[in-house]
Parts: sequence; structure tokens; C-alpha cells
Amino acid sequence: MYQDQRPSYDCERLYRYFEEVYEQLLQIGRARQLEELVQKDLIHELFLSFYEKQIDFDTISYPNSYIITSYKRKIIDLFRESHRYSQDDNWMNHPLTLIPSPETTLMEKESMQELTQLLRKAYDQLPERCKRAIFLKYYKGLSVSAIQAETGWSAQSIYNYLSIGLKQLKAELVVHPNLATGGSSMLLLLLFATI
Repeated sequence: MYQDQRPSYDCERLYRYFEEVYEQLLQIGRARQLEELVQKDLIHELFLSFYEKQIDFDTISYPNSYIITSYKRKIIDLFRESHRYSQDDNWMNHPLTLIPSPETTLMEKESMQELTQLLRKAYDQLPERCKRAIFLKYYKGLSVSAIQAETGWSAQSIYNYLSIGLKQLKAELVVHPNLATGGSSMLLLLLFATI
């Protein structure tokens, strides 16, 4: 039969600390607008963890401060956990659990094709240097210095061509305002996905 080889823990001292700081811990919880039952659970969990870890309060210079700080950390952990899983965000409303209908999927696909065609048309209407700068920068992933080496353009010219080209692409997408006002990453992803 297994016998616990740990030295006996002074539960009386732990209980005295519990009684000594209990009201103070409740006040801290009230100040943070916690329900009393939640506070009591947190306090009991805290002292249970002290017991399980066999915290030696003789080695701690300021045990009351240690207990209070530990309790505040438990409250912080509780708030973090409650924000991660808020009551408004139940699993039924999570976007990954909602399966779109075949009609919705088809409509989204057609809309994406239309957007890609519009973007391709806008790209084709760009000046040749703007098209080449965008292609080298965003499709091939070249740095400005690599583009300089390949084209012989100055760095400032490259920045100008990129800026002009992206502005013109966004200007053509007034039909899709959420893409036009967003970053250029989505635009270029759609554009170069078809190449």
C-alpha cells in the first residue's frame, strides 16, 4: 500500500491565515464586482492550492501580501478566461459551426469570380511600369533593391509605380468598398491567385 512520504503540513497555520485575510479578500472581490459565490470559490481554490503545493509560509516574508497578490492573480485569470469564452459567443453562433447552404456557396463563388475579373481588368489597364512593379514586388516577392537590379529603375521610381498602381486598383473597386478601403494584401491575393 502506498504511503505518503511528505512531511506533515501545518493546516492550522493555513487556516489561521484563511481566517485572517478572508474578509479582506472578499472586499477585493467586491471592488471588482464579483459575485460572492464566485469569490468564495476563488478563495477556497486559492487555499486548496496552497495546501496542495504545501506552501511554507515561514519562508515568506509577508504572507498576507503573498496571499492577497495570489488572490488578485486568480481574479485576473478568471477575467481572462471569461473574456475568452463570453456568454455572447456560444458555439452555435461560431462561424465555423454554421454551414452555408449550396446557394450561398454558389453566390459567394460567383461574386468572387466577378471581383477577380474586375480586378484583372483594372490591373490590365495600369501603365506597364506599374504592372511590372506590382508583379515583381507582390507576385515574385522581390525587394526594392532586387527590382532595381532587374529593371534599372531608381528606388523612388519603384515606390512611385507601386503607389500609383495600388491607388488605381483601389479606385476601380468602388463597387466593393470593404476591399477598396482595406489593405492591398487582399487585392493582390485575388489578383495573383488567377496567374
